[in-house]
Amino acid sequence: MSKRRSWAHRWPGPSESELRAFAEAAAASAPWLTYRHYSEDQQVNQAEIEYHARGTTRVDLHAQVLDRVRFVTQTDYWYTPDSVLLMLVPTSDVRSSAYWVDFHGALTCEAQQKLAEVLAQWRHRWDARLVASWGTMLQFQVGRRPTPGDEAWAAAGQLKALAPNLDLRRWEVAVALAAGDAWFVHNRP
Repeated sequence: MSKRRSWAHRWPGPSESELRAFAEAAAASAPWLTYRHYSEDQQVNQAEIEYHARGTTRVDLHAQVLDRVRFVTQTDYWYTPDSVLLMLVPTSDVRSSAYWVDFHGALTCEAQQKLAEVLAQWRHRWDARLVASWGTMLQFQVGRRPTPGDEAWAAAGQLKALAPNLDLRRWEVAVALAAGDAWFVHNRP
């Protein structure tokens, strides 16, 4: 017998074929049909812009928004527990790694597969890497920020869809995502 054995023999969890099937189902899923923010197509009207911009310059408004939403895109404001358990998953495949992610927004196997596809899409598009999962919270390091405008607006809609408890307007999240290297997702019961 070879000295090198597969992870399936040493790691509690799915067999290699089960993990492959999970990843294939994830790749075939359409996560944004499930994870959809209620105001996905919401437009920001001129009255709202004027209300938030009243008495400020564009630079001042941008600074105010960034200060208000800093917890979404800065690690300084992330949840930090008293103790943690480090888990290294036996795969380098982003979709497969989601098999072990504990997240309130993905409680069923089907929802977990959709989360797996979200992780794969975000890794591909934004180089977003999941670095922590706390049950109701996910924390990501982001290698490629979305550019202000359409990219940031799309990313903000996706983040708000995955984080329905994020009490911010989509445009505020879009401003923050274009300026930060970390994303915070919160989905609680």
